[in-house]
Amino acid sequence: MAGILRLWDTYNAKNAEGKHLEEENEGLRIANINLLEQQGHLERHHIDQEALIAYYGRLFAKVRGGIVGLISDWEGSPGDATSEKVDVIQ
Repeated sequence: MAGILRLWDTYNAKNAEGKHLEEENEGLRIANINLLEQQGHLERHHIDQEALIAYYGRLFAKVRGGIVGLISDWEGSPGDATSEKVDVIQ
């Protein structure tokens, strides 16, 4: 009879351990789903940020080119200096 009780106790202990492991696995599955969703959000955010950086890079290059062009046109050759240009330079 003692052997049967020991087997029953072992069965109950293993059954409880199995249920505990199933609960932990379910918690891990939920955490994994949440992490995958967060990863997707972060990847989309990263792509958006890279697009913005590229956009601003092009914008700054365009502005820089425009400023350089204006300065070049404004400075011109020394013989093209007008009184307004000389006043601003001094």
